[in-house]
Amino acid sequence: MKYLFIIIILSINANANANESLRLTELAEQEILAGNATNGILLALEALPKNIYKPDKPYVVEAEIALLNGLLQLHEYYENFDFFSTALDSENKYEVSFYTGNYRWRQALANKAHCAAYVEQHFNASASKRDGYSMVIVSYESSKKVRKWAKWYVKNIAKTFSVRQYLGKGILVGGYDGRGNGNLKYLKMPAVLLESLFATNPKHAKWIHNEAEQLQLAFILFKSIRKFFPQGGRICFSVGHKYKFYPSHDQGAKIYGGGRESEYAEIILKQAQSLIEYKLLQGNFVPPLIKKLQYFVKSNLDLPALEFDEALYDKTSELLLKLSSQQLIDYAREIIPRCSLTPEQRERFALPKLKSQILMESGDKQARAGRIKAAIKKFKQASKLDHCLKFNPEDKARWIAAQAQIYKAEKLAEQIKMKAARAKFRKAMQIYSKFRINPDKETRRLAADELIKQGEKLAEAGEVETALIKFQTARTINANLKFDPDEKLRNIAIKPLIRKGIQSLRQANIKQALIVNIKSHVLDPKGLYFEKFWSSLCWYGSLYRNAALVMNACNKIVELQPENESYRDSRGLARALIGDFKGAISDFEFYIKHAKLQHKLVQREQWLNQLREGTNPFTEAVIQRLLGK
Repeated sequence: MKYLFIIIILSINANANANESLRLTELAEQEILAGNATNGILLALEALPKNIYKPDKPYVVEAEIALLNGLLQLHEYYENFDFFSTALDSENKYEVSFYTGNYRWRQALANKAHCAAYVEQHFNASASKRDGYSMVIVSYESSKKVRKWAKWYVKNIAKTFSVRQYLGKGILVGGYDGRGNGNLKYLKMPAVLLESLFATNPKHAKWIHNEAEQLQLAFILFKSIRKFFPQGGRICFSVGHKYKFYPSHDQGAKIYGGGRESEYAEIILKQAQSLIEYKLLQGNFVPPLIKKLQYFVKSNLDLPALEFDEALYDKTSELLLKLSSQQLIDYAREIIPRCSLTPEQRERFALPKLKSQILMESGDKQARAGRIKAAIKKFKQASKLDHCLKFNPEDKARWIAAQAQIYKAEKLAEQIKMKAARAKFRKAMQIYSKFRINPDKETRRLAADELIKQGEKLAEAGEVETALIKFQTARTINANLKFDPDEKLRNIAIKPLIRKGIQSLRQANIKQALIVNIKSHVLDPKGLYFEKFWSSLCWYGSLYRNAALVMNACNKIVELQPENESYRDSRGLARALIGDFKGAISDFEFYIKHAKLQHKLVQREQWLNQLREGTNPFTEAVIQRLLGK
């Protein structure tokens, strides 16, 4: 009875495993039909045992058929690209490195590595599904070469996908009001931030999801690097949003139809890496899948040697069909462009986390907590389990641990705790020797940047005096800042302050308008921007029985433009209401002499006559009419 129970349990498990393999096979078929050969191959491999002769799961023939179809589709994708036209001098070779951490520190590491070029991949996003152009952001300090590179890239994206170029030129210098510039501004090599397509546009999202179109994006990037950096060297890649120390879970915009921006940005950069790092044969790029298939068949089957030529493309299916089930699995694992499904894809396909992924997450937590030896141990275990993980465990653990200290240093600098911040930066450099900065200079930069941010918010809110102090203090802390605090304050604060003042007058909130008036004289003593507001304040402030309080505004506008009859008219009203009849008579006489509106002239002559008789013409009834009530 005991053995029967065991047999039943084993039978149930076998059926469950077979059902899971069939589910994965169905997903693989769906991905291949959707044009995602690599996803289909990876799902088919998940459904098949690694070793047919010592199976860890049931063999399902449907999974092998899906694997074969995926491989055929993948070969077809590479066949469509003109690798043969892309010649490369065999002396000039490329190496691709990916950089992680917060953007400022990715740039510091890229500078230390002396990269030939730096590329950060993003996708754009908008509230409107109809937005759909291609764009590249370059820094304010970018060279002519960088801008030519960016324009060439966008032009080719626009041509390939039939999309518009941003504002007809394709590049945005300095990003959106500076957003994006910070991702590039500290780099000492040519650098671009790619916003290739729109994640929120349904048509663009379909391309982003499709492997053939992903390969198009990767191929255009690959060609741009070959064109503008033919000398070879290290190419630095950065996945937008992903792998930041804080916030660590940032994944960027949602892709219409599923997935996140950073997931697909990384896929495209990985594809570009595989193109950039291909080996050479007789001065030309060799389509690697075909070459590997030829070599694999030669090594594993008793067939005559095949000379490489383009006609080998036509033999792909014939060669694949000659492989046994185990050989097909081995070949797929050897040539697959990506070693495994991404963590996001595993979650989407309802697959459990790999042991290596769990170990990587555990190692990350240990490193963040400063337990470097424990983190190294976890990373080593993960890399042994997963051959796709290619990194130095100690290097990775130390960089994560160093970033924890850097993060603390940043927060201390933002609180203007300079000494403590410098100490944390020094500790970060001790932990990770590849990270080299000037602690004092970096602390001063961060503290000043934080003061500027605070000043900008205060200026926008109309707190001009406090904002000015923040800007001045920032200049004192960081002598490299070249801006004029007064000019910066004016540029930020003037427009919102004028809007606030006009709105206050419309709401008859003279008290608030007078506060704006005080701040306006600090911001704009010459009256270059607030002249019209002062004119309105003089007129309406007087009508709302605050003539004495707005008299400085009345005098200021006349001082600025003594020949402006409208300004003299407003001041005449204010003077009459405070009892300065002589001054009011002078202003209204000037108005009558220079004004052209006939109906107003008659009214002002009546006021003038009353003032000459010693009577104030501005009764409550008159004031209400002037207010339009």
